[in-house]
Amino acid sequence: MAPNSIHWFRKGLRLHDNPALREAVKGAGTVRCVYFLDPWFAGSSNVGVNRWRFLLQCLEDLDASLRKLNSRLFVIRGQPANVFPRLFKEWKISRLTFEYDSEPFGKERDAAIKKLAMEAGVEVIVKISHTLYDLDKIIELNGAQPPLTYKRFQTLISRLDPPEMPVETLSDSFMGRCVTPISEDHGDKYGVPSLEELGFDIEGLPTAVWPGGETEALTRIERHLERKAWVANFERPRMNANSLLASPTGLSPYLRFGCLSCRLFYFKLTDLYRKVKKNSSPPLSLYGQLLWREWRGNPICVRIPWDRNMEALAKWAEAKTGFPWIDAIMTQLRQEGWIHHLARHAVACFLTRGDLWISWEEGMKVFEELLLDADWSVNAGSWMWLSCSSFFQQFFHCYCPVGFGRRTDPNGDFIRRYLPILRGFPAKYIYDPWNAPESVQAAAKCIIGVHYPKPMVHHAEASRLNIERMKQIYQQLSRYRGLGLLASVPSTNGNGNGGMMAYSPGEQQPGTNNNNNNSHCDSVATGNGSGSILLNFDTEEQTQSSSAAQQQQRLQPPQQPPQQQQQQQHGYHSVPDASQTITSSLHYHEFAVPQHPGLLLHSRGITGKRERESERDISGEKDPASCSINKMQRQSAEVRLLLITAPRVF
Repeated sequence: MAPNSIHWFRKGLRLHDNPALREAVKGAGTVRCVYFLDPWFAGSSNVGVNRWRFLLQCLEDLDASLRKLNSRLFVIRGQPANVFPRLFKEWKISRLTFEYDSEPFGKERDAAIKKLAMEAGVEVIVKISHTLYDLDKIIELNGAQPPLTYKRFQTLISRLDPPEMPVETLSDSFMGRCVTPISEDHGDKYGVPSLEELGFDIEGLPTAVWPGGETEALTRIERHLERKAWVANFERPRMNANSLLASPTGLSPYLRFGCLSCRLFYFKLTDLYRKVKKNSSPPLSLYGQLLWREWRGNPICVRIPWDRNMEALAKWAEAKTGFPWIDAIMTQLRQEGWIHHLARHAVACFLTRGDLWISWEEGMKVFEELLLDADWSVNAGSWMWLSCSSFFQQFFHCYCPVGFGRRTDPNGDFIRRYLPILRGFPAKYIYDPWNAPESVQAAAKCIIGVHYPKPMVHHAEASRLNIERMKQIYQQLSRYRGLGLLASVPSTNGNGNGGMMAYSPGEQQPGTNNNNNNSHCDSVATGNGSGSILLNFDTEEQTQSSSAAQQQQRLQPPQQPPQQQQQQQHGYHSVPDASQTITSSLHYHEFAVPQHPGLLLHSRGITGKRERESERDISGEKDPASCSINKMQRQSAEVRLLLITAPRVF
């Protein structure tokens, strides 16, 4: 007897290159394609209206495509674990298929459903198609640990077979005699709901900049690959005024929701490159953006003593920082659900190690709510990277919230588009309107501090102090690990500032010849004569007083000599008044680097696996025995675990 199948859509919202869907149809008598939607979750989850709209559009497009095959999508209200047992009995199901999910929550959910299916006598078939490679094989090849560096990841995949070719799109001929039983009230029982039905207020909601669905994704990839010159001369994406806006060829949300197969993209890119370059082999860099999303599994994260300041976090999230470049980016994110990847760098640096010293986990939550392409591991890994909590330790490079934007879009058109209140300011002051004379502010019909907020921090002071705090954390961590993590940090050059600057990458560094004072951000790291501001890791009382003093110093503008005041018209150093000071809650001065996924440890030290791993080859060389246990017993860092273990990134 032919089996009755269910294909369970989660990601992978497409008919092309969907091997699990084809397994559901193969030889089956009936097939039903289901998607679970919990209406309660829609109203209570940390997911914004743009992401929900994109998802619903994906489901509507999927249902329309299935209709062409005389099938339909069944949108089930409720939780899979609660509903599946009933469906197995009611529909007499003997086969369940779905796409493999590598994320921790997905693995746990799928294990529970497999158990329910086994109890009901239902065969379960799982296929990998959301990623190019089997991520579990990569981890297994790396000694059961996620690769902690991109170079290591590249080494591992070079030992694997190439990605599998995409399978054919589901068609009438493949469906054959397999049918989908559809009732007359299907729309009422299993139709795709509207945003209003899910409890969203859509009054004033602008038209979607990123329409959801497989149909749109396939249209975009064809547009994308029409740019043969781009494929032939591939470079990393560069930022300019035009790239700040959403592109009609952008693909990231479609890859995230699985409307577009990464394997289809991979092989179309390969074929086009070989045609353009006459059968030459494509460079690995051509696939960099695809491979990058496959790698980001890191159980190691520095536990930095971030401030806990909900008022400052809210100003950042609601685009009220007083820095037009930052506020314009956050406004675009909230309105459209997407921002350029370097714009993400700018706002992430500002929130964390650059200015506000707020945990990357708080920023991750905001991105999870608003970003259309926010994958859990992608989002978490990227925030760890940008906050220098993992992967990347060049904390002395700090994005300037004035100079970076000014260099990218000198005329300020991006700011005028998303912050119309500042539209009347001339380009000279559009990035630092607080420096504009009162007459200019009046002419622009925008008084800073009245119609648009004053800057919430003094960037030069905040970034200087934060660099010093980060430097000391990594110095202590380096001693604990017996590693040279600060090898690339400039040493103290005799002037007490450690030679560290806070500037945008590619920007003219202060102290060098530069006649364009508009472009630089001279946030110089100064300290206590030794190039370091000492953090207090002792008692709560000491920590609290130290925290308050540092916050006061960081958020109040310093007294400046006359020559610096004369330069303010070209920079952004005359920032907030004392009323802008933000008080901080108690700091938790702890940091740690956990080693073993799945464990909560209280240990005296760690072994520096990440640095050793980048040097040893996969040929079988094992890590040396735990290094210097006696030394580790004298260390005082508390080891904690952040479960960021699913390897996938942008």
